Amino acid sequence: MSEVAARPLPIDPAALAVVVGLGSVALATDIVSGGNLAATVGVVLAVGAMALVWVVPLRWSVTVLLLLGVTLEAPYEAFAGFLWR
Repeated sequence: MSEVAARPLPIDPAALAVVVGLGSVALATDIVSGGNLAATVGVVLAVGAMALVWVVPLRWSVTVLLLLGVTLEAPYEAFAGFLWR
């Protein structure tokens, strides 16, 4: 049985920039909003969603956008403008 020495993982500069940027934005939002937790959590979730879109493969992002495009329509319009018939 050979032992493998644990090596530290290399730090990706882009990931480090995202984490530092998210922390800075969260801190600035907390200061500007006067400590409003909802504002800070909202910003963190929004930036986290943007980071997720950045990391997830494009096919999943496009699949979600296509699903949303098909299902979210204006309520005053008929489904697909009756073009599906």
